[in-house]
Amino acid sequence: MIKKLNYKKIITYAFWLVFYILIFLVLLKNSFSYLDPDLGWHLRVGEEILQNNHVPTSQTYMWTLKDQNWVDHEWLLNLITYSIFQNFGYITLSIIFALVPLLGMILLNLHAKKKYINNLQSDIFIGLIQILGLFACLSSFGVRMQEITFLFLIILFILLDKLKSEQKMSTTIFTIILFFVWACMHAGFLIGLFVLFFKLLIDIIFFLLNRKSLKRDIKIFELKHIKLLGITALLSFLATLITPYGLNLYKFLYDYRDSFYKFHIQEWLSPLAFIPLQYPKLFYIALVIVVIIFILIFEKISIKQKHVKNIYYWQLLITIIFIYLSLSSLRHMPLLFISSFFFLTIFVDELFGNYYKYIKIEFLKIVAIFLMLVFSIYIITFIKPTSNPFSNYCNYYPCEFSKFLDINPQYKKYKIFNYYTWGGYFIYNHPDMRLFIDGRLPQYEFKDKTILEEYYNFFDKSSVYNKLSEYKINMIVFNKKTDTRLDWFEKNILKINEAKLNNKENVVIDYIKGSSEWTMLYEDSNTLAYIKK
Repeated sequence: MIKKLNYKKIITYAFWLVFYILIFLVLLKNSFSYLDPDLGWHLRVGEEILQNNHVPTSQTYMWTLKDQNWVDHEWLLNLITYSIFQNFGYITLSIIFALVPLLGMILLNLHAKKKYINNLQSDIFIGLIQILGLFACLSSFGVRMQEITFLFLIILFILLDKLKSEQKMSTTIFTIILFFVWACMHAGFLIGLFVLFFKLLIDIIFFLLNRKSLKRDIKIFELKHIKLLGITALLSFLATLITPYGLNLYKFLYDYRDSFYKFHIQEWLSPLAFIPLQYPKLFYIALVIVVIIFILIFEKISIKQKHVKNIYYWQLLITIIFIYLSLSSLRHMPLLFISSFFFLTIFVDELFGNYYKYIKIEFLKIVAIFLMLVFSIYIITFIKPTSNPFSNYCNYYPCEFSKFLDINPQYKKYKIFNYYTWGGYFIYNHPDMRLFIDGRLPQYEFKDKTILEEYYNFFDKSSVYNKLSEYKINMIVFNKKTDTRLDWFEKNILKINEAKLNNKENVVIDYIKGSSEWTMLYEDSNTLAYIKK
């Protein structure tokens, strides 16, 4: 019996080791496959914080908003990211950013097996759910600051479970520290606060609905938990007010109530409206919806531990909210993966639990180990490390034009109307450029609208001339149009017209080309630059 048990454990350990090596390689390949448009300004701001020994309070890169108040809600993460990049290089930075979601997924696995499922037979299904979640969230990973919210939200879910079962003040203290650090690193702490107070609300409602049927000792337990959770929520909120920005952090983030950017910035678009289709995201959302419908209609889940049921249903409710968020924006997909993971593992375990004895789980794990090793070797061949991301990815960024500016720095003093996506790239390579816009402040109020709205007003045929004149623009830098390629399903089943989709004109460039007031300054395979005569 002992030998058999050890044999099963050895196979299980080998399975998870190879599994997470594969996950890490996928994440690392993803990190080196593209350059986040905002990384440039993150690094530049991190450098300024290190040099000036204080957080930025006004922005200096956009001439349109020069010296306007600015809250860098990612200041601590920008400082850490720059320090790693400067001292250890981009390859090390990419490895660390690949380890962040990997750590999150390991924590999800360990907690699910400790709290919800305690058998070795479920490993294959847990791994499958994590693979599906990984590919659904992959576009949100890479050298991107939002990864920290993925990790911290997972930690928060685990802490909420511990707070329920253990009711220790040490868990409260850890949660408070988590929110303070989170508020210094990323605006995603607001999602964390929402989850925290939502959990408190659900627990209060469940208690009020069931208080008459609860036994005295259980009622005391629930009341103590609600009190401790309430204290935790309140103190966690207060902890977010003692960052260097204080209340100004909330004032700044309040501007995100404007929704214009959600329909004009790629990562904020709905997966239902995004072309080409995001199949992994749509599949995962559909899977979660089907499981929830199955649960609500047939109520097939039976949970043995008494304290698990409330946890299970609050996660179900928060997942329904995150389904809505994921359908409204690509960016929210990691939230759905986190909130749905635990009840999906419970569902699958309950669904197939009675059939485990008929399945040769160890044999399947050995086969899976072999396949994952083969796939890992395959992935390694596609990983292309780079030590300088700003001189690579030149199909998408103005690398050669950047060199042109190094030779001709006088053009950086011009009032530039620039391509939105390149703002961060220019801030890192040419911080003295006078940019119209970059990715830091799309929602910033500007002339009774947002700066992003004003940017898009330039692309109205009836106003392009007036806008260029109004702002005295004397230089324009834009990308050349790139075509979107559709697959067979999109063309033949969904009947999307590829030619029509790609027949989009750049109103500003078209106007400039036809105007005698402007002349071409620079052109290469992906960049166009014009100056006023």
